[in-house]
Amino acid sequence: MKYSQGKLQSIIYRSKNAILSIITFTLVLAVGTIFGFRPSTGFIQVYIAGLILVPIIITFWLFLFNSGTSRVDEYAIEFSDKEIIYLHMAEKDTLAWSDYEKYEISGIIRKTLTIYGKAKKLPIELMLFNSEQRKNIISTLDERC
Repeated sequence: MKYSQGKLQSIIYRSKNAILSIITFTLVLAVGTIFGFRPSTGFIQVYIAGLILVPIIITFWLFLFNSGTSRVDEYAIEFSDKEIIYLHMAEKDTLAWSDYEKYEISGIIRKTLTIYGKAKKLPIELMLFNSEQRKNIISTLDERC
């Protein structure tokens, strides 16, 4: 079974990442100003513009051009009879079911599913997939424990 990130979920994921980055940057600036760090206005404007514009440009590009037969799964996880396959931006990580030991969910804001094997692990952000896909992914892993 293969679970791919849909276009809407891609937009939600990128938006959440941009918002979390802006919040983190704001907190760092606030703490820095307490200790006397005074960044230039230009630096702040360029940084925030990059945090906002880069995800928007990438999302629109993927939304408009990543379709049809040449579509690349941005993020996907596939469970075959022999292995777990995690695809991320055309890269592929695999873990054989014979090596699978357990999984763990960690994090508060950014929940990460880590699938442990005997020699390696696959960390996967759960925000990449919608809630139904997350439930199905976890239930598939539970069945194999």
